[in-house]
Amino acid sequence: MTFTLTFKQRLLGLVGFAILTYTLCWFFIANQARHQIINGIELMKKRNIQIEYADIKLSGYPFNISLTINKPQIRANYFPGLRQLVEAATSGESSKKQRPPIHMQHTLYSPQSITMCSDALARKYSIYLPREITSTLQVGDKELVALLNLKNAKLTLEFGHAVVKHGLIEYFGQFASEEWRDIQRLSWKSDSIIMQSSVDRQPIYNAERFLIEMRSYKTKDENTRIEGSYQSTKSQCSDGFNAYVNALMNTEYMHQVKYNAVLYNVLSEILWWPKAGLSNTSFNFITEMNSDSTVELKIQNYRSQDALSSRSMELSAQYKSKHKPIIHLAGYYAARYRSDWYDVALEHNRHIHDLAHFDSSSSDYTEYFQSSYAIPHLHEYEYLMAKFDVEIRETKHKQDKSKVLQPRFFQLRTDRYNITTGGNATLSLKDLNLSGRMQMHISGYPALAQDIARYINRIDTKCVGNQDAHENANVFTTMLQKVAEQHDAHNVKLNIHNIKNKGVMIGKHPLHSLLTEE
Repeated sequence: MTFTLTFKQRLLGLVGFAILTYTLCWFFIANQARHQIINGIELMKKRNIQIEYADIKLSGYPFNISLTINKPQIRANYFPGLRQLVEAATSGESSKKQRPPIHMQHTLYSPQSITMCSDALARKYSIYLPREITSTLQVGDKELVALLNLKNAKLTLEFGHAVVKHGLIEYFGQFASEEWRDIQRLSWKSDSIIMQSSVDRQPIYNAERFLIEMRSYKTKDENTRIEGSYQSTKSQCSDGFNAYVNALMNTEYMHQVKYNAVLYNVLSEILWWPKAGLSNTSFNFITEMNSDSTVELKIQNYRSQDALSSRSMELSAQYKSKHKPIIHLAGYYAARYRSDWYDVALEHNRHIHDLAHFDSSSSDYTEYFQSSYAIPHLHEYEYLMAKFDVEIRETKHKQDKSKVLQPRFFQLRTDRYNITTGGNATLSLKDLNLSGRMQMHISGYPALAQDIARYINRIDTKCVGNQDAHENANVFTTMLQKVAEQHDAHNVKLNIHNIKNKGVMIGKHPLHSLLTEE
C-alpha cells in the first residue's frame, strides 16, 4: 500500500521543519550569546570590574534575542588617576610616603534585573537598567550608601559591524572582545533619577529627565571624531547632597582634600545649592583625536539656568602630546546673577563648614575658612562675561620640565568694570614666577577697588562687612593711580613685568613693596 502526501501536507511539513530548524538555530545562537556575555564578564575582571549575578535567562523568541541578568552586582575599583588626584591635594612628599595605599571601591547592586536586547544583525543593542539600585562607596574602612531610583533608564549602543566567526553572527560578541572602540552611536536616557539616603530616605539629588547622545565616525583625514549632546531637566541637589559629599570628605583619605581650597570647592560647592531650585542644563560637545596625538575638545551652546542665576559658555580645548605637551584653551563664559545670589552663597558656605566638623576656635579652621571662601564668592555685579585664550606648556629647558601658563588674551566684563590683558607674559606654575610683559587695561577701576575692599573685609571679619571698606577702596584707588602708566578718573593702564633681583614690577614699583605698604 502506497501512502501519498498531499500538497497541503507537504507544505505543512516544510513549514514545520523550517520552524523546528529556526527554533534549534535560535536556541543555539541564544546560548552562544549567553556564553559571550559570560566571557565579557570575565574580561571585565582584567579592568578591575567584577560582575556577579544570580542567573542569566534567555527570552525574545522568535524574533529577538534578549538576555536577562538577575540580581546583578557590579563592583569597581577606582582607577589610579583618582588616587593621584587625592595625593596632589595633600602637601609634602613625606606625607605621601607615610600614607598607606588608597583603597576605594564602588558597588552597585539591584534586586531586580538588567535586560539586554539585540537586533537581528547584532549591531544595535538596548540595555534596560533596573529601577532600584543600591550604591555603596567604600573609602578605606568607611562606607557611604545611597539608594538610586531610575525610571525607564535605557542605554543604547550601535556598533559599526557585527562580530562574525565561522560564518555565523556572534550576538553580544562585542561585549566579550575589544570591539568597544567600534561603537558608532550611544545614548543613555532616563525619565527620572532620584538619589536618596539609605538611612532616612531623605532626597540627595533628583532630575526629571536625563539624556546623553553621541555618535562616532572617521573623518576624511582618518581622524576619529565624536559628536554628542547632554541634557538634564529639572535637576536639583537637596540638603542631603552636601551631607553626603562631606561624609566622603571626612573619610580616612579624602579629609585632606578639605585643606586644598580649589579642589574642595570643585568637589563640594559649585552650584550644589538646594536653594538654587530646579536647574536645566544642556550643551553639545565634539571630540577629535588626530593621528599626530592631538586631541581636540569643543563644548558648544552650553546653557544652564536655575532660580538664582543663568550661565552660558563656549569652550575650545586642544591637547598636543607629541614632543612637549601643550594645552590650549579658548572661549568665553557668561553668567547673570539675581540679587539674592550672594546671600544664598554665603549661607551655603557657612552650612558647608558646619558640616565639616572643624573646631571653630582653632587656627586651622580660620585659615581654612578664609582660603576656601576666598575663591568663588566675590559678587557685587549682576553679570559677568569672560573671554580667554591661554596656553599651558612645558618650559623649553631640557632639565626643567615645569609648566608655564601664557595668557594670550583675557577679558573680564561686568556691569561695573572691564579688565583686558595682553602681551607675551608667561607665568610659571611651579613657583609663580612671571617673565615677559603684560599690559592690563581696567575700565571702571574705582568700582573694582570698592569690590576688592569689601571682599577683603568679609574675609577679615568672617564675612561680615565693616566701616573700613570705603577707606580701603580709596587706598586701592590711589595705589592703582600711583603705579599706572596712564590713568584718568575712569580708566587705568598697567604695565606688569619682571626685573632680575627686583621681582615682579608694576610700572616702576616692585609688587612686594606695594603689598607691604601701610
